[in-house]
Amino acid sequence: MSDIRIKDGHGTGHLAKVDDHGRLYVNANMVPHEQHHASYHKNMFTATFDVVLPDGNEHALAFYGNTHPGKDYEFYDMVISANAAVEIKLYTGADYTSGGTAVTAVNTNLGSGKVVTGDLYEGGASADLTLGTSNQVAGPKFFMASSDPHTITNKGALVLTTGTAFHMTATGSAASTVTVTLYFARHVAGYKL
Repeated sequence: MSDIRIKDGHGTGHLAKVDDHGRLYVNANMVPHEQHHASYHKNMFTATFDVVLPDGNEHALAFYGNTHPGKDYEFYDMVISANAAVEIKLYTGADYTSGGTAVTAVNTNLGSGKVVTGDLYEGGASADLTLGTSNQVAGPKFFMASSDPHTITNKGALVLTTGTAFHMTATGSAASTVTVTLYFARHVAGYKL
């Protein structure tokens, strides 16, 4: 098998090997996108909270509305667990009206000083998070068994631009506790990877 050597495009003189099948051989460090946000941009966030359902009706668990004028928020994972069977639904397009408990997101790069800009609320024990739902659009729905954590993996594909929002709801038995952990990061608005 013959090989061809090519120079990199930066003019440094570094060589790369391409075999006669067109395969490029490289030594590379693979950095997950979440780690890139945490270490390089210092803007990977997590938020965790518990919501106690007051009855068997559908109740808002979490709402996030992006109010930052120059940033887009990307959601990577949503980890949900409950101490009873629940149905989880995701929506976009609702508006925050009132109630709920404000959630402070934690930067995974401790000490970076960067904080989340936006409206992040949990339903809370009083389940008083009220949303204007006339423009909401239903997204995925999940059924979860008791004590069986479920990860909704978005891989950054759920992007909230300025003025957009998403929320999630749960339907289950009264006094069920649902725990939600969100993992998300931000980019300059319109930034393409």
